[in-house]
Amino acid sequence: MARPRSSFAAFSKIVEAIYDCALNPPGWREALRLIGEQTHSPHVAIGTMDYDQKQLLNAVEYGYDQAAWHSYLEKYSVNPMMRRCHRTPIGAVYTTPLPGEWSDLLKSAFYNEWCIPHRSGEIVGLNGLRCGRRVAALVAHRTRHERAYSKQELRLMARLAPHICRTFAISDALGLHSITARDWKQRSMVLRLVSILQIAAAASSS
Repeated sequence: MARPRSSFAAFSKIVEAIYDCALNPPGWREALRLIGEQTHSPHVAIGTMDYDQKQLLNAVEYGYDQAAWHSYLEKYSVNPMMRRCHRTPIGAVYTTPLPGEWSDLLKSAFYNEWCIPHRSGEIVGLNGLRCGRRVAALVAHRTRHERAYSKQELRLMARLAPHICRTFAISDALGLHSITARDWKQRSMVLRLVSILQIAAAASSS
């Protein structure tokens, strides 16, 4: 059965927004908003966890209370839940660990001082790039007591995964600071690559 046009249009819009971020990192905020809208997630974020520096780098968020977000960045970005999730293979969708795997989480400052006060609930996410002890990931989550993510929402994340991974890889390979106004030839080549990826994504999802 063919997907409704509205579903295809929404998916295509998200994919286009994701690839735009390869050259325009501030565009991630809009891409995260679209992902949150389609997965019914009030909070969505990306960032690169550097376990050597014990810091979340290049973080972008959508929907978080700013005090909660800054508290997470300053104190809780290294936590047992994300350590477990970051071991998941690149591109594979993960969700909240099963209750039997929570022993270290329930004892952690992250859970008791951040998750409970901010009513953090079910998560869904994926790792888009891994280099040494750095992991770039996208994670969305709901508030406590909201329903778990449905199979349809998990399938959507799985369909978005290759596009997110490619965009992370392009941005990492370019080292965006190297794209300057004087380097139009390189910029043109990259724009062409992103355009090809967008067209291929639209064709494969039709």
